[in-house]
Amino acid sequence: MTENNNKNPIPVGDDNQKHEAPNNPLDAAMNTLVHAEFDGVGPAPLALQLTNQEGDRQILIGRMLPEIDEYEGPSPLRSHLIKSTDSFIEYCARYGDPKASLVMYDVDGFVLVVDEKEIRYHDDCVIAAAGLREMIGYALTPHEDYLAWEIAITADQYMTHRKLATLLQTQGHNLLEGEVLTALESIAYNVTINHESAVSNDGATQSVSLSSTTGEKTARFPKAFKITLPVLEEDTEETWDGEVRLIIKHPEKSDEKLAFKLVSPMFKMALRQRAQHEADHVSATLGDGWTVYNGKVRYAEWAAGDRRPTRYK
Repeated sequence: MTENNNKNPIPVGDDNQKHEAPNNPLDAAMNTLVHAEFDGVGPAPLALQLTNQEGDRQILIGRMLPEIDEYEGPSPLRSHLIKSTDSFIEYCARYGDPKASLVMYDVDGFVLVVDEKEIRYHDDCVIAAAGLREMIGYALTPHEDYLAWEIAITADQYMTHRKLATLLQTQGHNLLEGEVLTALESIAYNVTINHESAVSNDGATQSVSLSSTTGEKTARFPKAFKITLPVLEEDTEETWDGEVRLIIKHPEKSDEKLAFKLVSPMFKMALRQRAQHEADHVSATLGDGWTVYNGKVRYAEWAAGDRRPTRYK
């Protein structure tokens, strides 16, 4: 590093710039650190200037603006998000390498990790550089039908007569049996419950005694009903078929209304099973040599001097 008496910035990282051998050991150390930091990043983002003021040596570092002040760095190489399982498989086969690639998956989706072993060009532009680790994602997006039932089932809360009827009317195309919707629609939202009675069980049905201006009546509901629905957004033929239990909460006070809760332990496993099915398909199609693991890709961010990662991303 040389001292510039004209106080003009000396570009850092410019291979065409001639640098004289530094005379000061501090200059040599600074020169090594700065060039190591910015070597090979293209147009140098910094300029270095040495000045003398009253015999003291100062180092001023300022930013060099490019010719276009709206400069933006290059986008990350091949940071893509795939939208279907078949497209993800094709991408793995074309750009991945069984010996240098890893596929990981969970209920959120898949990630292809590619370790580049060589530099590849296209039209004189680098499209993949040796030493880079690239990650390509494929998100498993739940179908809107699945999300509608998930909210009602996994909430594990009682809902009103009106709310349950609205759900079943909206998602009626998922019902394999319509008795539960018929039972709900046969009674008014503001019907009075006979508090001296209780929910009675009779085989596959459960009954509630109601009071109205026309007299007393008994409403019968199925204890369970069956549904069929697509789990993933891309599912056109693949469906999940299962049973949903209907639990009725009889009101204990005169100002309370009937309440209902939907329960389905198998439904909570539907998305996990669907992800596993896709993973089996990916592994079988890619063939031997590929590594497909259930898990999540995590890379630690390190700060200088840290003994452990500050956080994972």
